[in-house]
Amino acid sequence: MFLDANIFIYARARGSTNAPACATLLRDITLGSQHATTSWLVVNEVVNFYVRDGQLEAALKAFDAIRGLPNLEILPLDARSGAHLAYYLRAGLLTSDASHAAAMKAHQIGVLCSYDKGFDKIEGIRRVEPR
Repeated sequence: MFLDANIFIYARARGSTNAPACATLLRDITLGSQHATTSWLVVNEVVNFYVRDGQLEAALKAFDAIRGLPNLEILPLDARSGAHLAYYLRAGLLTSDASHAAAMKAHQIGVLCSYDKGFDKIEGIRRVEPR
């Protein structure tokens, strides 16, 4: 399962109705009952979310938390992923989302955990939301 940026952001969002499910998922990953992947681009998106809001310390804390999460593999953006990027751009995904889909394709990951319904139209990706 590939984790989108919104999972990490909602897990720390006080007052969000999605926060408990996201925090539980990350706890399950930490405890080893769930293995997950993400990419360095996702990590960048999470950090940028906080930096744009003027929350540098929160950005650094999120960076360290994601990087140190047991049972989470962080995939590089490399030539394997890049080979699939144009396909997903043509399919209508935004640049970052197309990069996520390309990384998933390159690493044969078919399940995306995300609240972004834009992925629903992409063949070969099954989007799930944390429960």
